[in-house]
Amino acid sequence: VQFTRPIVTLMEVFMKQKKTLENGLVTHIIKDDKFQEVFMSLKIMFPLEEKLNTTANLLSRMMGDRLETSPSKKEMSYRLDMMYGAKSSSSSYSIGSYQVIDVSMLAIADSFVNDDLMSQQLMFMKDTLLHPLLNEQTLQEAKNNLKMTFVHIQDNPSQYAMTQGFKHAGEGQVFGLTSMGNAEDIDAITLDDIY
Repeated sequence: VQFTRPIVTLMEVFMKQKKTLENGLVTHIIKDDKFQEVFMSLKIMFPLEEKLNTTANLLSRMMGDRLETSPSKKEMSYRLDMMYGAKSSSSSYSIGSYQVIDVSMLAIADSFVNDDLMSQQLMFMKDTLLHPLLNEQTLQEAKNNLKMTFVHIQDNPSQYAMTQGFKHAGEGQVFGLTSMGNAEDIDAITLDDIY
């Protein structure tokens, strides 16, 4: 089959602007007036390694919980409410042989309010990335939450079987590692490991 015009990739269709910043960070901006919300996502990728996967999972939980500038859950909620009910999240997952920490935010577009929400959203994302509240209390809460996640996996037979299957089939390889980490590593992780 011969095409009379070049095939356009999905990337070219949806990516209106791609820019590499001075620090090497690649940004993609998709602008579309049909949506009433702005979605921002920052993905940090690094090699998937044993123990580091557990540490990264704990860090992602701490990043999504509280910030140095908003040290209580109430202050975090208030800050998001002041951006017209914006929602933020932080998660960790794996893609191939890489671990990803994904920090994202969903908020109403500037065009619907009389505020400069984009600046507030960018500042919130910056604070989430550079100034999460990292202390013994938030670390312990993240550890407890991650332990509960492991308990829930054990309570679900199909999910537990799948997790154990990958662990044993890929033993000694990246395939055997999960982005969640290992329950056995949780208690040994300190704030120094997180930094």
